[in-house]
Amino acid sequence: MAEYPIYIKGKKAGRLWEQRQGLYTTFTAKACGTEPVFLRVYGGDKCAPLGRLLPRGGELFLSRRMTRNDMRGWPENIEYAGDESAAGEKRSQPQEPPPQDAGKAKTAGGDRVWYAQQNGVLLCPNEGLIALPAALREKRWVLSRIRVINGKEYLVFRR
Repeated sequence: MAEYPIYIKGKKAGRLWEQRQGLYTTFTAKACGTEPVFLRVYGGDKCAPLGRLLPRGGELFLSRRMTRNDMRGWPENIEYAGDESAAGEKRSQPQEPPPQDAGKAKTAGGDRVWYAQQNGVLLCPNEGLIALPAALREKRWVLSRIRVINGKEYLVFRR
């Protein structure tokens, strides 16, 4: 089992454990704090999203099981984990919405402004919404969450 430090807001705040279990790799993280934090892993010049640390039992906790395919494009050797401030200038993915004119997409009614992110994800920071591309075979279970944005179907959730 490998163990890595977690840095939140520039300070060491917890530990991340990586353990192989057959075809899966399980990541377990515990950190100090009460506010949810989006956790990334860093190594070399790369970073990759791991998930959100959520409050549980007075601390932040994350457990995630991933396949080798899920970890494609990840750093070869993980050095540490942390929030976006942990990377400093090495950060390779923009975290802020792009400037007002770049990457805008509006719904048919023109009531929301969506910002395009990586992998086709759209963000609406004004209303705290996230839209994921809905390439599903069976949609009847999620029909209430599907919205059409710029002619494509998305699953829309509150952040």
